[in-house]
Amino acid sequence: MSADLKIQVDPDLKNVRNALAALDKENKGSKTKLLAALNKELRDNIGKKVVQAEKDSIMSTQIKGEKQSGALRHKRGTQKSTGFRRRIAASFEYKNQLSNKKEAGIIIRASTGKLARSGLSPKTARQANTGSIRHPLFGDREHWYNTKFVPSGFWEKTRRDMTPYVNRQIEEITKKFERVVILEAMKGKQTSI
Repeated sequence: MSADLKIQVDPDLKNVRNALAALDKENKGSKTKLLAALNKELRDNIGKKVVQAEKDSIMSTQIKGEKQSGALRHKRGTQKSTGFRRRIAASFEYKNQLSNKKEAGIIIRASTGKLARSGLSPKTARQANTGSIRHPLFGDREHWYNTKFVPSGFWEKTRRDMTPYVNRQIEEITKKFERVVILEAMKGKQTSI
C-alpha cells in the first residue's frame, strides 16, 4: 500500500486546466495568471482542508497502552507520548495531479523528506496506517518494538469522509473556471475582429 492518499477528480477539471494553460500561453505578456489562480483555488479550498482532516485523523488514533491524557505507563512511572502521531501529521503535504497524462486527482502524501528530518523512517506513515510501527528503542537497533495505533486505517477513513466534499468543491471550481475560459475566449474573438 502506498503512503499516498489519492482522491480522483472529475476529468472536466483536467480539460479546464489545459484550456487555462493554453490561454496563459497565448497571453504571455498579460498579468493574469489563470493557471496559477486555479492551483491556488485548489490548494486553498481543497488541499489545506484535506491535509488538516488527515492530520486530525491520525491525531485521533490512540497508541496502544496510552491513556487519554497522552501519557504512557511504564515500570518507572509516567512518560509523555513519543510523538509519533505529531511527527507523522507534520509530514503531510498536498499535490494536485492535473498536468500529466495520468488520471486527474488530489494527492495527500506523507513527505519522506519531512519524515526523515524528524527521525522517522519513510515507511512510518504506511506502517501507522496498518496499525503498527516497528521501531528501535531509543535508537538501539538491537531492541525493536511494535507500537500499535488504534484504530488503524486513517488513510482510508479520510478518503471515505473527504471524497464527497472534494467532489463538491471540484464541481464548483470547475464551473467557475469554465466561465473564465469562456470569457477569455470571447475577449480574444472581440479583439481579433
